[in-house]
Amino acid sequence: MSRRTWTASWALLLLSACVWSGPAQPVAAPEDPAPTEQIAEPTGIPVPELPAEHGLRTLERWVGGASPGDDVPVIVAVHGLGDNPDHFAWLVEGYPQPARVVLPAGPTPFGDGFAWMTIRTRDGRPDELAAQVDAAAARVAALCRDLGRDGKKPVLMGFSQGGIVSWTVAVRHPDTIAAAVPISGYLPELLAKPPEGRTPAPIHAVHGDADQVVPLDLARQGQAALASGGFEADLQVFPGVAHVIPPAVQRTVHARVSAAAGP
Repeated sequence: MSRRTWTASWALLLLSACVWSGPAQPVAAPEDPAPTEQIAEPTGIPVPELPAEHGLRTLERWVGGASPGDDVPVIVAVHGLGDNPDHFAWLVEGYPQPARVVLPAGPTPFGDGFAWMTIRTRDGRPDELAAQVDAAAARVAALCRDLGRDGKKPVLMGFSQGGIVSWTVAVRHPDTIAAAVPISGYLPELLAKPPEGRTPAPIHAVHGDADQVVPLDLARQGQAALASGGFEADLQVFPGVAHVIPPAVQRTVHARVSAAAGP
């Protein structure tokens, strides 16, 4: 083999090594920056303005064969960090009963979606987090109050940040909902005491025991705090489930929401 041919062969081999390095390996995603009020608002997300006390933009879906204007139960579904109502609506696909689903958008733009709080559990600032959760819960409670009619209250469900808001609305604003179904959320310790004279709305939470974003122990602490006061709060644990909503969890959420919504 000539020196020129040998050199060219090695060059081709090195180039091949750069292009092909074997099967892709899973890589941990970098930690998202905390959402801030300065993040530019994403575009193209269909969340029309709904002037009201709560000041939240919402999206609606009619499921289970229901049509706009039907007298059916109302479900309020609260998305998690960085999500948006249009995407989160997948959670009610296949919901078994006629219902009107109202999906609010978090007040703070974040990435391609929105956030309910700019401080997260792992930031280690419980006072500030509790204040932001309380404020978000007040807005969602106002939306739920607006949606209630003829003595019928909506059922509230939410995932992650939306789950935290759902726990909190059930405790701090129990008169606005029929029940809460939090998914992978928890009740901040500073908000675990119901306001004087108020009994929390029924809470039917679901949580995976492999959740590393919102650890199961946080949900258990909130449940224990409410149980010690004699209040209704149950927690169904899914073994091996992380901070996601697999089909088994989705079906359980549908069943719990349907039972709380009634006919």
